[in-house]
Amino acid sequence: MRVDLYRVVLLGFYYGVARWLPASNNRIGRWARPLRRWVCTPLFVCAGRNINIEARAFFGSGRQIEIGDNSSIGVAAQIYGPLLVGKNVMMGPEALVITTSHVADRIDIPMIEQGVTGPRPVVIEDDVWIGQRVTFLPRVRIGTGSIVGANAVVTRDVAPYSIVAGNPARVIRARRRIGGSPLRVDSPQGRVTDLFHSKQISWGRRGSMRPAVRYYDDFFASHRRWLLLLFVACIGIEYRPNIPGMPLNLSIAEIATFGVALIVLVDVVIWRESWWRELFARDTTKIVFTVWLVWLFVLGPTMVLRGDRYGLERLRDLLPALMCFLLVTSFVKSETDLRAVIRIWLFTIFVNVVLGYSQYLFRWPYPSEIGLTALGKLDLSGERYTGNLVMGFFTHPNGFGMVLVGPTLYFFWRLLHPSRFAPYLVDLAALVLVAGCLYLTQTRGAIYWTLVGFATMVFGRLVSTRMFLILIPAIGLVVLMGLAQLDVLGSSGTIRGRFTQWQAALSMLTEHPDVILFGGGAYPMARQSLLASHLSYLYPNAHNSLLNLILFFGLPSLILFVVVAVRVLTDRQRAAPRADPPAAVPLIVISVCVLFESLFEPFWEGNVPGGQLLLVLAMLYAVQREGFKWQT
Repeated sequence: MRVDLYRVVLLGFYYGVARWLPASNNRIGRWARPLRRWVCTPLFVCAGRNINIEARAFFGSGRQIEIGDNSSIGVAAQIYGPLLVGKNVMMGPEALVITTSHVADRIDIPMIEQGVTGPRPVVIEDDVWIGQRVTFLPRVRIGTGSIVGANAVVTRDVAPYSIVAGNPARVIRARRRIGGSPLRVDSPQGRVTDLFHSKQISWGRRGSMRPAVRYYDDFFASHRRWLLLLFVACIGIEYRPNIPGMPLNLSIAEIATFGVALIVLVDVVIWRESWWRELFARDTTKIVFTVWLVWLFVLGPTMVLRGDRYGLERLRDLLPALMCFLLVTSFVKSETDLRAVIRIWLFTIFVNVVLGYSQYLFRWPYPSEIGLTALGKLDLSGERYTGNLVMGFFTHPNGFGMVLVGPTLYFFWRLLHPSRFAPYLVDLAALVLVAGCLYLTQTRGAIYWTLVGFATMVFGRLVSTRMFLILIPAIGLVVLMGLAQLDVLGSSGTIRGRFTQWQAALSMLTEHPDVILFGGGAYPMARQSLLASHLSYLYPNAHNSLLNLILFFGLPSLILFVVVAVRVLTDRQRAAPRADPPAAVPLIVISVCVLFESLFEPFWEGNVPGGQLLLVLAMLYAVQREGFKWQT
């Protein structure tokens, strides 16, 4: 007899160690869940993606078990195969699956001597919810979308989209449509193809489920989450290798942009024609955003023909931010997705923070070259800064400072809503690290807007969310106007210099009306800034994100961006009527603070600062659309 040593080792490790680790709803169990998945996947005949085997579950050797994507085996479940489990199946604790029975046909001999029947499989189709202590007898099939109540004993097949309970289990009622009308179990929507015995299914390598006729839609749907998280991670790292001879060197985020964009394009054009209908289905925000995206792609060839290399570089920087908004708004469908995006976002910020502290302490490393304009930066006392600059992956510390506004406000919010002692300390330490790095970047505006956001979070809880949109800019503009009149911390010259740049930009637009429509105003702006500063400096943008949108991409680009931002910040039509969800409050504050900080910075230069704003707006859009009650 051939012995599979690898299987024996895995079974020994599961039943000796992994089985007794805490359940996944425990804080420690969150780390045990992927370990059990890794151990059990090769043991099953077929295992889909993201399966969950809970603590103390018994399934024998696993040779007769097939389980689909996102399905689970409950805590302390007792399973005797063969068992076929579809996709997205939730199984409660202590479920019991029995596939054999004693023979009791004859009365002339004891039943113990009559033996047992052969194993008769139990089939649980897709999207089934199984309650606690449910018992399944041999050869039963649970139809798609059904709910089995706690302590039920299932003795016969359950029709699709039914709710059953009791001993023996009986149909209580049929599930209802979203619109409220009953869903007949014999309707076309209720029929389910037997995935496990279909001729279209072919089992590939052990531990995976591979259709013989694979549709790209299934591939993209199953990989959407890791593609999304990979892209969000890449957008936080603005590393642009300097390759000699390359006219436009690409950063990590831009390479990821074009890769993911190619996948989405192939997915949309060839395999998912319905995606367009889903995108434009009564969603004005995404329609406007898509029009903005198309407008920018139309400007690309125009920039090439006009020789506008600077505008083409800015378009290249903006693409990751645009793609990030589109991916997050399309793929964040649950609180789990939102948590994953926020964690990856914070992770990339901390990579920058660690790099920034290393640059401050050891003056090493600098992955990107320091921009010439950064050398003329003033410190917090108003003097020219000659020490080491803290930049992370940036070419200028201002970009670093703007990116730190969001995480700083986020950790402020976490401290205002502590849940447990250990996370409170972790959040406090994270706040100290991020705020310290914010201070070391010497970005006064970012510090001001962080303090304004913190004050709004503390005092704004007494007012509605709509008041945030008035309270934040009102406080911030009063502070900045006061600093412009008083020579506080050397801010007077800096803010007046911004006003000079804005006036130069407006003057240039009046002299070049074609720029208002098609952009490409970097070179005329450089000449105008030289004249406005009396030949003291040359600057190819307005040092204002909104004006820069006009200079680089035309007035239509600014209008479309403002419409998207306003709709995301104020729209409450997508979700059911309710009080403001807790997750929306910090996201609104962060979005508005970063947006108003961008009035004094060239936000669309560099993919990380622009990506941060659109990423936070995209998360807020998902929160308001889905109506999450998630407590940050």
